[in-house]
Amino acid sequence: MWTFDTDDVKGADLLLGPADDNWLSNLEIWHPRLIAVLVMCGLGILAIWKWGLGILVAGAIALTPAVLVSSMDTGNLAAMDRLFADPTELSQSDQEMVRDVFENIKTHAPRAPFGAYTLEFRKADKIGPNAFALPGGTVVVTDALVEKFSDPDIIAGVLGHELAHVSERHSLRQLYRSMSIYVLVALMAGDVGPILEDVLLEGSALASLAYSREHEASADIIGVKTSHAAGYDAAALAEFFETLSGEHGDGGSEWRSTHPSNSDRITTIKKLAAEQ
Repeated sequence: MWTFDTDDVKGADLLLGPADDNWLSNLEIWHPRLIAVLVMCGLGILAIWKWGLGILVAGAIALTPAVLVSSMDTGNLAAMDRLFADPTELSQSDQEMVRDVFENIKTHAPRAPFGAYTLEFRKADKIGPNAFALPGGTVVVTDALVEKFSDPDIIAGVLGHELAHVSERHSLRQLYRSMSIYVLVALMAGDVGPILEDVLLEGSALASLAYSREHEASADIIGVKTSHAAGYDAAALAEFFETLSGEHGDGGSEWRSTHPSNSDRITTIKKLAAEQ
């Protein structure tokens, strides 16, 4: 038995007759059908992007145990305390005011998916007047937020917004979506190498910006409804963003920002509050 290599496939077929694997050789020859194959591949990638990632993310969230999410909260708090946060210096009266609002808000908020909502105070001057929610239901309020916005109605709006991030699992969705984009590309491309790997990871984060803006808009809507149901002035959250706009501008380009513009949020919040 003997073999030889040749680029003249047609000539070899004429000389020796079609080989058993001739169909495979034919696939290597340029043919207009390749255009259809490329189009189908493009449609497949688009379908995966539009629907497949959402299904993959939903499945990952459904399989995530509550104990793992709770450990995320614990780890994030520990890292924050190590890097940029200090124990709160708020007075007991200020803490009690926020706790009272928090207890009222969480009673009217959607159910916490991975346990109970909890409240933490931290002095974190690097991030200014702020509050943020961790995946397991821990909400962190900075001293600067309470010192700058002592109005319970504003605090209620901010807390309602943060609890919405928890109830809608926004943190996990954002995390899993970014990871899924990288995994899907890696599965299709194989070993992408360290340079392309960095590009893909950065691209995943960039591609998920719009998804994050969607989360912020959703949390605004749920937060307004929650604060209104709890008996607070739902429009007060607009005052929070008006103050931020006055001090820091409108938030910059929406393409670069993970949040909708402050002006858009103010308009939406006031409209929603008027409808309550």
